[in-house]
Amino acid sequence: IKRFDMAWLLLAFFTQSLADGPVEISSTSSSSSSPIEFDSEPVQEIVQELLTEGCNPSDGYRYFRISNGGPIYQGSACSSSWDLHEIGFKRSSGSALVATVQSSSGGTSMGDAVDGSTSTYWAGDHDLGMQCSCWSEDKVGGQWLSLDLGGIIEVAEVSITQGGPGNDWALDKMRLECSTDSSTWSAPLVFSTCHTVTTLVCTAVGCLLEHAIEPHQTCGSIRTSSGFLLLLIASWLLNM
Repeated sequence: IKRFDMAWLLLAFFTQSLADGPVEISSTSSSSSSPIEFDSEPVQEIVQELLTEGCNPSDGYRYFRISNGGPIYQGSACSSSWDLHEIGFKRSSGSALVATVQSSSGGTSMGDAVDGSTSTYWAGDHDLGMQCSCWSEDKVGGQWLSLDLGGIIEVAEVSITQGGPGNDWALDKMRLECSTDSSTWSAPLVFSTCHTVTTLVCTAVGCLLEHAIEPHQTCGSIRTSSGFLLLLIASWLLNM
């Protein structure tokens, strides 16, 4: 490949690396108990996608297991965990359902994920290693929380709240499994999440996925940094 062609090829890779945009890193500590302040203006869903494979809460289940579908973004330690601020369930009438924590993979303050407050959160198992630099695909589903609705109920809506835009302990992909007896679980419903509120609106045909804000790409800054390196190399080639 000629030097000029190689430079333009590297520039093309650089452009692709910027497609997801840089990850915004929050300066808020994971241990903070301050309320999450989201934009008070009316929210427009950036993403709407119909999901038809895996668990469909509207079919009627008692138990739900929410788990990680990928890593978190946190730049300081492999011992960092996913922080789930709140998960809620509603009937088709819009009335909220009461969920209790049945079990989890570990961590602290499990009940804070269903206490009705976004100021508190379940901090998952720190031993799993959820940070980008120590992530491997065998950790998918390794951090999970199992919830009990008290009876078999047709759920029309599931909402999941994370720590806010650019939060270091948020996921961009989750899995939801369903069960009637807490021993046999459905195939997981795998879906992307944003760093504020992600909602699943479910009917017999599937679940409509809605993001309150545009999702961040977990570990995206790694790709972006690589893109700038490619840009420097391309510039050097063009000026040789």
